[in-house]
Amino acid sequence: MTNNKIRKPVISIVSRLMWFVAPSMTAKIIKKAFFSSRNMRVDDSHQTLLAEAERFEVMALGKTIQCWKWGSGPSVLLVHGWGMRGIKLAPLINPLVESGYSVIAYDSLAHGESEGDTTNFFELVESVNAVFDHIGEADFVIAHSMGAAAAVNLRSKNGKKMKFVLIAPIYDLHRVIYAFGEASGLHMPVYENIIHDVENNFGKTLNDVSPMTIAGDIKAPVLIFHDEDDMTVPVKHGEALAEKLEDARLVKTSGLGHNRILKSKELVERVIEFLDE
Repeated sequence: MTNNKIRKPVISIVSRLMWFVAPSMTAKIIKKAFFSSRNMRVDDSHQTLLAEAERFEVMALGKTIQCWKWGSGPSVLLVHGWGMRGIKLAPLINPLVESGYSVIAYDSLAHGESEGDTTNFFELVESVNAVFDHIGEADFVIAHSMGAAAAVNLRSKNGKKMKFVLIAPIYDLHRVIYAFGEASGLHMPVYENIIHDVENNFGKTLNDVSPMTIAGDIKAPVLIFHDEDDMTVPVKHGEALAEKLEDARLVKTSGLGHNRILKSKELVERVIEFLDE
C-alpha cells in the first residue's frame, strides 16, 4: 500500500474518534489546518514590483486588507485564488499598465500581508467586495481559481457593466470544497459539520454563493481561460460556466495546468485585446 492509502484511513479514524471525544477542540484543530492559507513566498522581482506600487489599506470584517495600485487609466482589479497572493498575477501587471490601464491587486483576508489567521470562501467574497467598493468599482476584473468564484459574487451598486476575465474558474463550489475534504481522508461527517458551522455564521450556504447558482445574473462580457490539463479545477468547470453565462467566450489551453496558465503569453495578449474591445 502507498503512504497515501494508509494515511487517509488513519486520518478518517482519528478525526472520528477526536470528534466523539472532544468535538469543540477537534473543530478548532481542523479549522486551523484546513482554513489556513499557505503563505506564498514572494521572489525578488515581485518584491520590486510591489515596491513600485502605491500602497493602501481597506477594511473588511474588522480586519485590514493590504492593496497595491500601479499606473493610471481604466481600472483593472486582480483577484487571486486560495493560498495565493495578489502578486501571483504579476505577469499581467506591467503589460496592462503599458497598455494604459491602472491595476489594483490585494491580498485577501488571512493571505499574504493581510490580517487574519484562518479564512474561508465567504471571507474571500467579503474581501473582493471591500476592495471593489473602496476603489469606486472597477472597469475590469481579472480573477483566478477560487478568486474567480469570489469575483462572480461582486456587488455592483451602480449597475455598472464591467468585463470579467476568469482564469481556471470554479463552477460548482460545493463539489470542489467537499472534494478537498474527501481527498484529505477526513471523516466526512466531521468536515460537513464544520462547513455547516461556517455557513451558519455567514447566513448563507456554499450553494448560495456558487457560480453554478448565481453566474446567470452576470450580463457583462466574460472571457474564460481554462487549461485542459488542469488537475486542480478540471476544465469541465470552465466549460459549464461558459454555458451558464449570457455573454462568454471560452479559450482552452493545454499543458499549462492550474497555475502556469497565469504566465502564458497568449493569455496576456488575449486579455489585453479583450479589454481594449
